[in-house]
Amino acid sequence: MDASLASFHARLATFEEAAATSKGRRTSSRGKKAVAKPKASWPLEAPSAQDLAYAGFVWKPTSTSPDNVQCFSCECQLDGWEEADIPAFEHATHSPSCGFAIIACIRLRAGDPGRTEDDPTSEAMVAARRSTFGDMWPLDVSAGYPSVDQMVAAGWFYDPSTDTPDGVTCPYCSLALDAWDIGDDPMQEHRRRSPDCLFFTLSELYKPAPAPKKTKRTSKAKRTSTRSSIASTASKRATRSKKRTSEAVEDNTELSEIIQPAPKRIRSASIESFPSDLPVGTPKKTPNGITDTVMDDFDMSSLPADLAVGTPKRTPPMMSEADDIPESIGWKPADIDAVFTSQDDTHGFMNDILIDAGLDNVQASDLTPERLYELVMDGLTDQEKRMTIEQWVLHNAKRGEEKLRTACEQQILAFEAEGHRAMAVLEGIPTV
Repeated sequence: MDASLASFHARLATFEEAAATSKGRRTSSRGKKAVAKPKASWPLEAPSAQDLAYAGFVWKPTSTSPDNVQCFSCECQLDGWEEADIPAFEHATHSPSCGFAIIACIRLRAGDPGRTEDDPTSEAMVAARRSTFGDMWPLDVSAGYPSVDQMVAAGWFYDPSTDTPDGVTCPYCSLALDAWDIGDDPMQEHRRRSPDCLFFTLSELYKPAPAPKKTKRTSKAKRTSTRSSIASTASKRATRSKKRTSEAVEDNTELSEIIQPAPKRIRSASIESFPSDLPVGTPKKTPNGITDTVMDDFDMSSLPADLAVGTPKRTPPMMSEADDIPESIGWKPADIDAVFTSQDDTHGFMNDILIDAGLDNVQASDLTPERLYELVMDGLTDQEKRMTIEQWVLHNAKRGEEKLRTACEQQILAFEAEGHRAMAVLEGIPTV
């Protein structure tokens, strides 16, 4: 590998110098006049010299192959170029193990929404980036400067220029950095300046890993290279510019669409004040102005609406006909509240759910935490004591639902009974 040709501008310069040095000149006066003629340049309009230099080639013409080029890294030689040829892809086709060819193809795919890339941390991709450094890395690792291994692991490949011998570039986001200092972390510098780089996205996709620890930088002299993107404008320092005129190299350096993993689903419970599947005739709302003394003693259910319906609705026996009621007996309305003053009847099992109103009668405000704990534990069954928190919450929700259902059904029965009695009295009133 010729270190002098590692930079893009050095390779591009060969396409103007090769023609002048490839042909012998005679010492005659006629030959001296030929020297004054303009130098010959790359003979083809497409592919261009910029595309070829970008793909790692230098111009090596021969008498039989004036369009012959050679890779400065793997020394692969190609000629017979056609207008539709893309140098980077041709390079990778004829020399698939060349690291520079692999890197050049990745760079050409930037901005392609349908691109597919291999794992950038795989052995093949790491070796490809490492091969671009060769033995040309100019910094003293023993003095504390970043090493080639650190650069390669952080996604960089070697891309120097005349003024920046320690220049590196990311093939995925085209970010370029140089002027590395002692103690710099290449991975941190890459992530800080280009957090959305496809290199990090692919690395986490193929091999999910915890986020790296943040470390303080020991120097603020780091600067972003003027050739951080192919699409960047020409720098004030001409030797640092990497603007390319190739039509094959798109100026779009935007990253491809990043696939994000599906968000982790979190278990949640829907909250409903009343289940939607109450028996027919059960009102879901209490009419305004009516106070239900029983409702204050029961906790409202927060269970989903798809739980099984509890005790079926009971139909009261038919009341006696109006003819059996003596006319002297007047109708007296029943005290509905008295029907629910006692909760002794609510202790039992309904749908395999323990209905125990005793736990709800504990007055927590008048008890110490220790006494409250004792009362609650005394009121629990062995099965309830073995429940997990989630099971206990669901158990109490079911229990509250059954109690609420029982209270509602009792109200319905009481209303129906009073309605029958009222109708019987009304029908027994003689009409004139």
